[in-house]
Amino acid sequence: MSSVAQQRRSFTVSSLPQGSSLEGNVFDEALRDNTQSAVPDQAAFRSDFRAWRKSLTRRNRAIVEQLALGHTSTEVARRFSVSAGRISQLRRQFHDGWRAFCDPVPQKESPPL
Repeated sequence: MSSVAQQRRSFTVSSLPQGSSLEGNVFDEALRDNTQSAVPDQAAFRSDFRAWRKSLTRRNRAIVEQLALGHTSTEVARRFSVSAGRISQLRRQFHDGWRAFCDPVPQKESPPL
């Protein structure tokens, strides 16, 4: 966040707005807590997540469960006698596997501009 780093990496750091107008500010919507999903989305997630978990080994299902409960990589690693780095790798694999499960035909990425 130093000025030297900002110049070298071409970014800037600034404060968030202190107040808002009647229309709010640009961060109001992004910072609003929205923990409720539509009922059809909840039902689809429960069904899909259950099916995806069944595709995993028993051990990996247990790891996913521990991570979903909010345990840290270090805690999960200790419980399963592996390194925290391995749990981080598995977390990425789980993420990628879930994404592939949800969208089995990935869209082609646009070429970089």
